Amino acid sequence: MKKCNRTLFNEFLEKENIKYIENPSKTMCKCFVESFDDIKKVLSATNDIFGWNDEAVRFRGQSYDRWDIEPSIARVKGLMKYEKSMLLELSPPKTEVDLERIIKAQHYGLPTRLIDVTTDWRVALWFACQSFKKNNGEEHNGEILLMKSVVEDDNIINYALWQIENYDFVQRETSENSIRKYESEKGKTTENLDIKRYFIPCVIDFFGNETDDARVKNQKACGILSIINTNQSKRGVYSLFSRVYKKYMVSIIIPGELKKYFLDELEKEGINHKYIYPNSFEHECKYIKEKYIKMLKNNE
Repeated sequence: MKKCNRTLFNEFLEKENIKYIENPSKTMCKCFVESFDDIKKVLSATNDIFGWNDEAVRFRGQSYDRWDIEPSIARVKGLMKYEKSMLLELSPPKTEVDLERIIKAQHYGLPTRLIDVTTDWRVALWFACQSFKKNNGEEHNGEILLMKSVVEDDNIINYALWQIENYDFVQRETSENSIRKYESEKGKTTENLDIKRYFIPCVIDFFGNETDDARVKNQKACGILSIINTNQSKRGVYSLFSRVYKKYMVSIIIPGELKKYFLDELEKEGINHKYIYPNSFEHECKYIKEKYIKMLKNNE
């Protein structure tokens, strides 16, 4: 009997003495790393076993490994109904929503349906190693998520924009019915419609458009454009990202006690606050302060 990729991946981890968790739902591979070398081995295995090359994979770093993945606009109950209004209120005024406006809004802190990811695993590691402490003062584990991605699919982008423009209708319908309505209005056939293709989030590469923004360039910033589920028989409006996309993920857990070690290793490669947030006086000050406090402690 031919072994599945997940089994082959876990066997590889066991051979390399990398601890892993067999997820009961069998929808995600999870492993723990203790060094840069461990991470590189995992990345190599995802390429060799799953076929996830640099063009297909994106990374997301989270300072707590148990956080759900959802767009910022879905984290505040009821905010989704103002999605279009918030985007159109941005300067300069516009009468309809476009992708460029959503990207800019996400970059500067307005809640949107984009989820931040990157093409650079070191950037994801830096975010995964940011402090998030338990009540007893210990650090929670961080996490890097590797995601197989659909890059800039016009069908997904257009449907997401249509969702924003037609929120009142979308909220009344199930996801499947709203997609069929969209297809019908666009003059496409609804027979044998592949609904699932709309539920695979689409990656937008922010830095691929010759941007002059140093932060976007350094972070190799991308965003996953999340399709919103509107089936109210479940829990109302929410992102389909976590429910559908986890089957395409690998989770690299960063032990809380090793966050400092990994940050020190990243510092050697020039990945720090100042690099992640260039031209930001606030973050530059934070980086300098932490650098000299650390130096002071090391000299005591």
